[in-house]
Parts: sequence; C-alpha cells; structure tokens
Amino acid sequence: MELVDAGSELKIITEDAAIKASLPNRKLNMNLRGIGGHTTSLIGLSELTQVLLPSGQEKEIHLFISKGAAHTVLGRPFLEDNNIRLDFSHKQGEIFSIKKQMVEDYVCQYANPIYGDGKQDHQEEWSFVQWEK
Repeated sequence: MELVDAGSELKIITEDAAIKASLPNRKLNMNLRGIGGHTTSLIGLSELTQVLLPSGQEKEIHLFISKGAAHTVLGRPFLEDNNIRLDFSHKQGEIFSIKKQMVEDYVCQYANPIYGDGKQDHQEEWSFVQWEK
C-alpha cells in the first residue's frame, strides 16, 4: 500500500519492495518518529531511483528504505517536484492531478464524494484521464 502524504518530507519504500525491485541500498541506521509517536527504522537509501509517473514522465528520486511493516510514502517534495496537486472537488471528491509538460493535466479520483442520500458514488478502478479544462 502506498501513501500520498503532503505533510511528509521523505519518500519511503519498504525493505521488501526495495529487494523485489532490486534497488541499490546505501546502508544507514536511523529512526523516524511519526506524528502519532510511533517509530520506523530507516535502514537504507536508494539514490536516483527511476520511477515512471502515470503521466508518462520518468523521474529520478531518492527513496529511504524502511524496515518492517511500514507503507511506501510519497511526501511533499515528491508532490512539488512533479507538479502533483492534491485537491477537493464537491463533484469529484478528493483528487490529485499531475501536470504534464505544463499543458495537460491528468487527474485521478482517489476518494469519492458521499451525497446527501448517504450513498457513495463508487468507481470500479482508478484511472488517469485527461482533465477537461
């Protein structure tokens, strides 16, 4: 499971995911304390890891590697560096959008709005679509 966290200053991937992806690992040993007081051990850093964004852009990022059952986290620097915006629309619910080449926006709805009748507008799968301006 991946988390998009606009309050996080780090990009984190689990040790298992880093091993499966054969990522390089520069060993380190430090603890990270979360807002709730829990700690996560960071055991490595994968520098200049290439990722493919849903917009089709390829980027190189640094990923801290965590030990144990943590989540992959994409923090604020990742969002800012890649022109990703988190927003809320009364019509679409919570969305994030990625600007591609400063012209097109790609939008993903990641939480659906609940209407006055208490029913939620369900979506079978998430997909990136070109945003009509």
